[in-house]
Amino acid sequence: MSDRIRLGVVLAGLLALGLGLARAAVAQVRLDELRVSARPGGESAERFDPGIRAVYATFRYREASDHRIAVTVLARGGLIAFEAAQRYSGSGTATVAIDGTSVCRQLAGDLEEAALAARANAEQAAAQQHGVQEYLSAVQQDLLVVEQAAALLGTVALGNANAGRLASIRVASGEAMRLVRRAIGLAPGEVDRKRAIAAELQAPLQEIAANAMQLTRSVAGLSDLPIPETGLHPHASYTVQVRLQDPDYLALSAEFSVARLPTLVLPWLGRGTVFGR
Repeated sequence: MSDRIRLGVVLAGLLALGLGLARAAVAQVRLDELRVSARPGGESAERFDPGIRAVYATFRYREASDHRIAVTVLARGGLIAFEAAQRYSGSGTATVAIDGTSVCRQLAGDLEEAALAARANAEQAAAQQHGVQEYLSAVQQDLLVVEQAAALLGTVALGNANAGRLASIRVASGEAMRLVRRAIGLAPGEVDRKRAIAAELQAPLQEIAANAMQLTRSVAGLSDLPIPETGLHPHASYTVQVRLQDPDYLALSAEFSVARLPTLVLPWLGRGTVFGR
């Protein structure tokens, strides 16, 4: 047997051993009974009224042995809105507070990161002769993150200055999105026109990045913020995930929304009976 074959056999054995240990770790610890509530240990709910400052993710763990378990909240489009991790041993019940201040700070950071990435990808699209379409597609994805984060943050009273920054971000993002879609829609051979439009993107993307950086710094100094509203659309809900880390394994998930129920007025019932408040 050659040395190369022996090395392949050894590596395959180590990989199998690693996978076996990972499966054993997953099989050992058990996670169940995830619920999201308005107070620690409260009843599970799928909708909370706007203005709520925190919700609580509670789950049970069994036979843990210094396992690292993470609670992650995803917003629409897979945007990370909250993340916290802790090590657990033994068996018990864990409760993690998902507070609005942390969510707003995370979303502001996500927005800034996406804004800077969009600017960098547009610069590459304008400068490169090859891979221009891929860079433009990356800009489009970055702008979607910017728009989603800005929409959520726009439901929170962050002060007049931040409201103005978010408004500027939305206007510039709309302009940038129109440009990048036009560039992506051009024929594959029109590389120079694509690059020219990528150069035009720099102005609105710089506007987004500058406001995003100021927004992040400002939100970092705020406190007692509510969780941003999602609305009632099912695809806009927050998703709470409980994951076992090392190895990474999604164990539990639940959804919740922050939205007011629609008000329905039926004038023929007395003096305008109101439902849904």
